[in-house]
Amino acid sequence: MAGVSVSLAANVENLELSGEGTTGTGNGLDNRLAGAAGHQTLAGGDGADTLDGGVGADTMIGGAGDDTYYVDDAGDLVIEDAAGGVDTVVSAFDVTSIAANIENLRLTGTAHSAVGNAGDNRLSGGDGDDTLDGGDGDDLELGGDGDDTLVSRAGVDTLSGGSGDDRYVLSGGSAHVEDFLGHDTIDCSEAEGDSYIDLSGETASSVEGQSCDLGQGGTTAGPLDVQFLQDLSGSFGDDIATVRGLVPSIVTALRGVQTDSLFGASTFIDKPVSPFGAAGEWVYAQALGLTADTAALTATYNGMVIRNGADEPESQIEALMQLALHAGDVGYRADSARFAVLFTDAPFHQAGDGAAGGITTPNNGDGLTPGNGALEDYPTIAQLSVALTAANLIPIFAIANGYESVYQGLVTTLGRGAVVTLTADSSNVVAAITTGLTAATTTRIEDAVGGAGGDTIKGGVEDNHLWGGAGGDTLDGASGDDTLEGGVGDDAIHGGAGDDIAVFGGAWADYDISETAGVLAVADRRAGGDGTDSVDGVEHVAFATGTFTAADIVNSGPAAADDIGASLREAGSGETSAPPATGNVLANDSDVNLATAGLGEVLTVAAARAGASAASGVFQAVGGATGIDGLYGRLTINADGSYSYALDDSRPATQALATGDLVRDIFTYRVADLHGATDTAELSFAVSGTTDAATAAVTAASDKLLVTVGLDSALAASVLLANDKVVPGETLTVTGISNAVGVTVTLVDGRLVINAAGAVAGFDYAVASASGGTAAGHVTLAGITTTDAAERLSTGGSYAAADLQGRGGNDTLTGGNGNDRILGDLGSDRLTGGAGDDLLVGLAGHDTLIGGTGADRMEGGLDADSYVVDDVGDLVAELLGEGSDSVSTSLAAYTLTANVEKLKATGAGAFTGTGNELANIITGGSGDDLLLGLGGKDRLVGGLGNDTLAGGAAADSLTGSGGGDLFRFDALSDLSTRQTTSDTVADFSSAEGDRLDLGRIDADSISAGDQAFAFIGTAAFGHHAGELRYVAGTGSSAVYGDVDGNGVADFMLTLAGVAALASTDFLL
Repeated sequence: MAGVSVSLAANVENLELSGEGTTGTGNGLDNRLAGAAGHQTLAGGDGADTLDGGVGADTMIGGAGDDTYYVDDAGDLVIEDAAGGVDTVVSAFDVTSIAANIENLRLTGTAHSAVGNAGDNRLSGGDGDDTLDGGDGDDLELGGDGDDTLVSRAGVDTLSGGSGDDRYVLSGGSAHVEDFLGHDTIDCSEAEGDSYIDLSGETASSVEGQSCDLGQGGTTAGPLDVQFLQDLSGSFGDDIATVRGLVPSIVTALRGVQTDSLFGASTFIDKPVSPFGAAGEWVYAQALGLTADTAALTATYNGMVIRNGADEPESQIEALMQLALHAGDVGYRADSARFAVLFTDAPFHQAGDGAAGGITTPNNGDGLTPGNGALEDYPTIAQLSVALTAANLIPIFAIANGYESVYQGLVTTLGRGAVVTLTADSSNVVAAITTGLTAATTTRIEDAVGGAGGDTIKGGVEDNHLWGGAGGDTLDGASGDDTLEGGVGDDAIHGGAGDDIAVFGGAWADYDISETAGVLAVADRRAGGDGTDSVDGVEHVAFATGTFTAADIVNSGPAAADDIGASLREAGSGETSAPPATGNVLANDSDVNLATAGLGEVLTVAAARAGASAASGVFQAVGGATGIDGLYGRLTINADGSYSYALDDSRPATQALATGDLVRDIFTYRVADLHGATDTAELSFAVSGTTDAATAAVTAASDKLLVTVGLDSALAASVLLANDKVVPGETLTVTGISNAVGVTVTLVDGRLVINAAGAVAGFDYAVASASGGTAAGHVTLAGITTTDAAERLSTGGSYAAADLQGRGGNDTLTGGNGNDRILGDLGSDRLTGGAGDDLLVGLAGHDTLIGGTGADRMEGGLDADSYVVDDVGDLVAELLGEGSDSVSTSLAAYTLTANVEKLKATGAGAFTGTGNELANIITGGSGDDLLLGLGGKDRLVGGLGNDTLAGGAAADSLTGSGGGDLFRFDALSDLSTRQTTSDTVADFSSAEGDRLDLGRIDADSISAGDQAFAFIGTAAFGHHAGELRYVAGTGSSAVYGDVDGNGVADFMLTLAGVAALASTDFLL
């Protein structure tokens, strides 16, 4: 009931409470007081009481006696008297500070952190990774399972991490450290003063003036539990009697290692299966659990009976695995140092050996031995390792008969244990066990971390990892393959024996490294970096960028070699200047460090100047492209070593060179590595001279141009050169424009962009010859104004060139004698170039473009345009979709350019007209013409004369007009078998001498060679390849040809207005 108070009567030991607010009080006996859900108050009184409040926030008061409190709620309150005995709290929660007057604390469940009080505490961790800090007082900290952190900041503390990889944080306390398992670390990173740490234990360690003692055999931190694992096979029969007689001495030796020692015995022989063992034998049996009773152990050994056989190997590792799996049955205590001493004189069986006895079922690693081990194979060593690790069990192998090396290999593989040697009769068993336990209980700490002071840290026989931390530290790896990190400060790093590595935090490029008498000086150039360390006895050095052999990391510095660039020749009169000489000055420079992959060494050009290396001069820093003027040219050099040297033909020094002169332009550059080490070398270029010809005399005459006011012209600048003179004859070039009045003039890509403001304007221009002669000319501009009305403008003969531009009307624009530019713009314009090589552009509208004399370019633009072509150099340019365009020409031959549809001959002589891929209309003249349609559905009209018409591909219409014409069909692929898509001859006339030419087509496709057709008139095909027949119809006839002899026409032709044909109408 709520609020009830209950006190135990005399002679009653246990009390269980229920109900909120209940109070229970014990008596003078050793009471057990238990609460329930809710809040209870438990008061133990006298005696060694056990108080467990249960669920809820309870108050527990122990009183006198050695009391134990179970804290299973964060709100539990423990109250203990100052003189109330030695008391223990078992907590399922992290404890930030033990309650006053509590001496002992054990963590359970998920609790992993405990801090002691000012008294002498015993702190015990549980499963998992625990952090224990005893606080003030002389404390005992037991880590147990897991990777634990044990802290000593005051008092004289004993620290034992147990299994796992444990960390011992020392700063201000005197510590005795015991640790036999795992990979462990002494951590002095919180220490302010100078620490001395010797992981070998050969000399005394101290942290901030307090001793740090690494256990050198035996254990004081916790009890010692040893289970003997006895070989009872026949071969050990001569030893067992000796062991029996020495049991009391063995127990005395154990208690010499630890007073609180327990001991027991288990046995093994082998599998009861031939050839391993006999019926009744076993792989593991527990004979005596752990006990402090020497007589019981003696009696157990006296009761052991040696069994059959002296065969070997036997079931040692299976027995050891079963012992580990039955650690609870054996009775190993929670905080004890756990050992198994295995006596044997034979090697061991392992997985796979069972096959010799017909046992093929793999061992599953559990605690069962079906059939005394007969029904499953021996375990693997890996299974044994798992079991020993889980049980925190350390094996000691007491070996007779010379098999120590076999078991030493097993110890190495397991990473735990020791091997000792028994004499032939095991008479040295006491000394052997003492030696083994001493070796197995000698503390081995692998790693150490220094603090803020100048620490000295020495390694042991293990592979150590030593960190110096801040301050000027001394690290000595001693034996083993060690990793040494000095940290901040100027450190001394000694590798010692083994394959050692020194570690630095930055990249190799961050350090200046030199070597003197086998000692490396490693200086960190970074602010706040690793300092300047001395390093010796290490085989490798690691940086953030990689690990390297010690011999490869010394800064060697660059070695620059002189470079000779490409030779250059001064350009003579009228010649093009020599191309720049290019290369890379670093290509032949070297640095020993470049050969070591991963170091990251890089050479760069840091500075350069003109002149030889022996000459004086100021170096110019090189970053990006850096230009440096030499005597004869200019060097452009980059930090990556690439360069370009351009000879300057205009420089006085270069101009002064004559043919046969050979000089050098020399530069000096400075190469640097990542550490700032430098070297210098020269870069030179051979320059050969040329005797320069006299500069040509140039005379520039005045010119007149006609332009359109307010619109940009695009006349070629070369129009100004037609009346200029040069002696001797050289190429002239307009090089500049000046003094423009009433006009803006720009020289762009060899063209004059002129925009005149009015009718009168002018400007000057500069002209130069190839040899450097110059002159100036003047240009007078006449400007005409155009409107959207129909303009009729003509250029007179006095202008060097004209740029006429129409606007919106149907303009008539005519050029003069120069190379004119005429633009029609909107409207249907008539553009005539006149003399010269003109540019005519119609733009929009149905334009007529007449090039006139000269090689003209004509662009009709949008809509259907007409062109008159009268020079073989004329070019007609049309884009797709710009209307149906036509060309009239008086030339003897012309081929339609792309996107132009029509062609008409206007001359009196013979004409060859060729179409394109469009559907063309091609009309011949009065001569004997050759008209070729090519692709497209063409219409060819011969005109007067004896013409040849070849339509090409698609369905063409051929009209010969007057004369004896030849209608030519060049390929079977050009013809069709259907009348709707066949070629049509519109006016075939036998009387005028017209002929159908099929001679270019192979009449027989199945025979070799090129055969002629055989005309068979109107007869039906006779299934002979090469037959040609016709069929007369109303108003037309059709010609059919069979080229494969299958009796089916392979092509046809349509002849309009033809009723009958004869063989003479064909060229076959």
